[in-house]
Amino acid sequence: MNLEDPLLSGSVAFFGLSAGVMEEIVFRGLILFALIFHWGKGTSGLTKSVALSSFLFSMPHVLNLLMSSDPGFVLAQIVWAFLLGAVFAGLLIAGGNLWAVMAAHGFLNVFMHLNRLGTTVTPRGLNAVLMAIAPIPLVLYVWFLMKRKQG
Repeated sequence: MNLEDPLLSGSVAFFGLSAGVMEEIVFRGLILFALIFHWGKGTSGLTKSVALSSFLFSMPHVLNLLMSSDPGFVLAQIVWAFLLGAVFAGLLIAGGNLWAVMAAHGFLNVFMHLNRLGTTVTPRGLNAVLMAIAPIPLVLYVWFLMKRKQG
């Protein structure tokens, strides 16, 4: 981790934590719950709610194309964000605690942003694919937790 400039590192950590908290309030606390209210708590309703809220969570990454980012990297970000959105949604459904999900998302942001501080990260090719699919084991684990809670 790049901690050479404590003020910069602290600011990056604060904003990463804050972004994770706010994203969880919006995408899981508001959007996911509204979708579950609309579609119900059955398997079909939960699946559609998680999928749509995760899709909406991933869409802001499309804006990175406006910053001349590599399209393959942006696609990897979109897939990665969708899968992590499903993980966070599943954790909320399985655990019933938005605070825990906000903390997990916030501290994940802190870890990632502090690790990248001062470096340029643009995975291409196989590295972009691996980045995109890295959350799949977490998705499977959360799916298991949700199934266990339902039945």
